[in-house]
Amino acid sequence: MMQIERSKYYRGMKVMGNEMYDILRRCGISEQMTEHLMMSGSVTEWTFNEIICGSPISLDEKMTLISEYITIYQPDGEVLSNTYKEIGDSLAELNRLHESDICSGMLYLFAEWYDTDVFIEKSSPAGMFSSVKSALEYIKNEDRMEQEEAADDEDDRTGDWYRLELWVKNSTGQMEQRYEYYIVNGHICWFNEMTGVAQDHGNKYYLPKNTKYSSGETDLNLSTPFCCGDIVRIDCSPFGPLFDAMILEDHDQFDCCLPTILFNVPYTDLWRCCSLVHKHLFYDAECRCYHPLLSPLYRLRRLDESEMEKAYARLLKLKELLENNPNKGMKIWENLDPDDMTYERVMEILEKFSKK
Repeated sequence: MMQIERSKYYRGMKVMGNEMYDILRRCGISEQMTEHLMMSGSVTEWTFNEIICGSPISLDEKMTLISEYITIYQPDGEVLSNTYKEIGDSLAELNRLHESDICSGMLYLFAEWYDTDVFIEKSSPAGMFSSVKSALEYIKNEDRMEQEEAADDEDDRTGDWYRLELWVKNSTGQMEQRYEYYIVNGHICWFNEMTGVAQDHGNKYYLPKNTKYSSGETDLNLSTPFCCGDIVRIDCSPFGPLFDAMILEDHDQFDCCLPTILFNVPYTDLWRCCSLVHKHLFYDAECRCYHPLLSPLYRLRRLDESEMEKAYARLLKLKELLENNPNKGMKIWENLDPDDMTYERVMEILEKFSKK
């Protein structure tokens, strides 16, 4: 691990870097990304709020980290305080259900996954529960069984997650959906507060008020330390399979559309060039792009030498043509097809413009 500069200025106040480093790592951010964010001094209260809301850690841990951050840095605004309250409210609402109070509300559990055989996000009802404890116990048993099966499956492409709907009885005795929660590895990591939207035909559809505490109101936008030609690991699991991509254009990373990446779309023969930030990472049979809930920026890292030796040969050939030249990368990006391409088409474009 590189040596971290031990002090930074944050909002005019000198702080110890190791504390922020520890918080970012506990948010699930890779070592390489954490070191970059520390050295660039780019983590403000607003940035940290976006990081914590979308991070792949439990809601309880998010509240703990927010509390630590506020204690250490004493930010002027109320952004984090509001986030702390809203996360706490979502957990309090969930924990109000008790086994003996079955009439007040119910939990409806769904198992969900991205199916790489047909390229569609799928959802399957798993049952109704009267307490979060019983729902989590069900998930624990399922996860244990799936881990045993995955050990014997050499082509276990991606994992799954659970979505838990909270329905409660309102003042008129009607059931309404208050929240939905996303559960990964037995931990409640994200949620949406729901609101009923009346339809013309008289029914009410429940939709998220916003996606701040799940996929984000906007895509997480952080600069990265990676340069044109770097091969990086994309890990949004369990919302999609792991894969490697090449950084194509790395200029002006304050722009949400940069850096751009070039990659073989997992489990297809297609190649795609897109913004890393905007998550157009997987193929969808209906909409072309399936967007994972988790941003790839959290676990993003450059492949080490041993991993490079095992990297996809076609990706390494493209890296060789690019020669780590950012100007060449920009020119190639400008001339790549906007739609998915064959490898032959990508090679044609790279060979043509890498000579200029």
